[in-house]
Amino acid sequence: MLNRRNFLIFPLAALCLSQTNAFAQDKPIRDQVVALVDHAIAEYAKQGQSVLEDMNDPYGEYRRGALYIFVVGTDGITKANAGNTTAVGDHVDEVLDVDGSSIGVRMRQIASEDGAWMTYSFTNPATGKVQTKHSWVRLHQDLIFGSGFYDE
Repeated sequence: MLNRRNFLIFPLAALCLSQTNAFAQDKPIRDQVVALVDHAIAEYAKQGQSVLEDMNDPYGEYRRGALYIFVVGTDGITKANAGNTTAVGDHVDEVLDVDGSSIGVRMRQIASEDGAWMTYSFTNPATGKVQTKHSWVRLHQDLIFGSGFYDE
């Protein structure tokens, strides 16, 4: 028999379960993003600046399906971008989300050696639609290594 208390608890429990399930669905892609960034930093630590050219290859090891590496100097200049090689040399402070906020400024503020997630709205080049994007950015020496994914 449903009483007033159960009437309130069941919907709340269902909401909590759905939120947990949504996070669980994101976890594998988040793990892939972090692993790709860790791989790029490890290779940079071994090979130095020369590996940045490889990180610009849209068909190379730094592009895995929709995931790709981007590298930005602490000066804001894009050093590598396997998803958009024409962005190399551009200043990330000029990259704006749909609200007009600078993605690059925020990235440079939050990037740390431990890494950080940032979320913003951006036009997905694959769909042409504004979507929520989650990017993992990690500082290594004077470079910020990152990768991200769009919500479906």
